[in-house]
Amino acid sequence: FKNPKSVSELLVETSYNLSDNTEEIVLAHHELISSFLSKLDKADYTALYFWLLDRNYFRYQDEFEETDFPLDKDISFDEFLEKYGREIAYRLYDPEGSKLDEQLFEELKSVLIGFADELDLSVINKQTKHDIYDMLNHYTR
Repeated sequence: FKNPKSVSELLVETSYNLSDNTEEIVLAHHELISSFLSKLDKADYTALYFWLLDRNYFRYQDEFEETDFPLDKDISFDEFLEKYGREIAYRLYDPEGSKLDEQLFEELKSVLIGFADELDLSVINKQTKHDIYDMLNHYTR
C-alpha cells in the first residue's frame, strides 16, 4: 500500500466486515503487514520482538510451565527463572525456529483488526481524523 487512502479503505473494510473478513481483506492485511515488516531494519525488528514478548510474557510462561515443568516436578524458583530466561532468549535468537516471526505477524494482524474494531467508522467526518489520532496515541503508549 503506497497510498494512505488504501490503508484507510482497508481499515473501513475491516471494520465493516469484522465477523466475516473476506479472502480479499485477509490478503490485504497480509500485504500491508508484510510490506511494513520488509521495510524495518534489524533494530526495529528486534524492538518488535521485545514488544511481542512483553505482550505475551505470561502466556509464554504458562506454556513453558506446562511443557517443561509439570506440577509434580520439584524445582526452585531461581532455577525456573534461569530456564525460562533461556527460553525467552531462544525465541529472540531464533525467531524463525521458535515461530516468533509467525507470532509477530499474527499479533500485528490482531492489532490491526482490533484498531479497526475500536473505531466507529460508520460515519466518517472531520471528527474521525481526531478519533484516529487519539486511538493511535492510545496504541503507542
